[in-house]
Amino acid sequence: MMLQSQFVLQSSPKQPDHRVKPISLIVGKFALGAAIVGYIFYKYVDWSTLEAHVSQSHWIWLLALAIHSVAFRFVTARQIRAGFEPYNIVARTWPIMEAQYISSFCTLILPGDIVAGGVTWHLLAKDHGHPIHVGSVLIFMRVLNLVALIPFAMLGIWAEPGLAATQAPLLARIASLGFLVTCLPFVSGRAAREAQRASAAILKPAKWSTAKRLHTRIWESVHASSRMSASFKRRLLLYALGLQLFPIVRFWMLCAMAGLTLPWSTGLWIVAMLAIVNALPLTIGGLGVRELSLVVLFQTLYSVPAELSIWYSALSFASMILFSGIPGGFFL
Repeated sequence: MMLQSQFVLQSSPKQPDHRVKPISLIVGKFALGAAIVGYIFYKYVDWSTLEAHVSQSHWIWLLALAIHSVAFRFVTARQIRAGFEPYNIVARTWPIMEAQYISSFCTLILPGDIVAGGVTWHLLAKDHGHPIHVGSVLIFMRVLNLVALIPFAMLGIWAEPGLAATQAPLLARIASLGFLVTCLPFVSGRAAREAQRASAAILKPAKWSTAKRLHTRIWESVHASSRMSASFKRRLLLYALGLQLFPIVRFWMLCAMAGLTLPWSTGLWIVAMLAIVNALPLTIGGLGVRELSLVVLFQTLYSVPAELSIWYSALSFASMILFSGIPGGFFL
């Protein structure tokens, strides 16, 4: 009994856990998004006008959006299958589509699009092995798809009279240059080595062993991507360019459904902007940030009522949940 009491007295008090728990981060991001949406409704929205736009919607476009969603997943899965070929990884289209649906579901609940992409990596590596090669393909596809946005965005900005007189063309060129520089480590072994050395120096002061192991795995995947043949990379780039047509067509479908009339060029540049907004790790799925961006841009450039912009965004988010999120939850 004496020994036990001495042990209790000498044992150091339990240190508090200062780590931010994932659930707290998710709740915080959701609260921020909800606060922004609440501000938009308070500042811009007239409920009677919004109800009028809702009643005038063309719901027949839901069928076209459902078909479009499946076709997009199918073509994306074919792109990933093509990326597996140099590594002799035999994959079927449907399991890849299933992993994409689950990743889409995770996008709705996890803090950040990159984390949800890691879910796809985990699922495909679990089913097919070769985690480094699977990771290299997925990371390279991600970068290619972002780079493929550049020509469409530049064409849209060039053809948009309201943007030509602003700083948008300059900002687009700067962003395009940034994307191209980001792509260099995936096509050049020397650039990959230099970038890895720089990122390791940044991460060196950190004491997170898990982050450092993940850093090593990611750069192993990047080096594997840099060793792909030039002809193979061109083939994947053609896939990426074709895939960019899907979100543009989806934008026009949602506009037709909401009764929103905009110039044809809007779909080219707005898709690139929304892709960046959705990828920002500020809120869940870009909630709030996306709506505020659309309200300000559409009202400034096209005099679109805020209620109609909000309704378009609501339809876009709802269709993502209906045709991607719910099926992904079903496959879990």
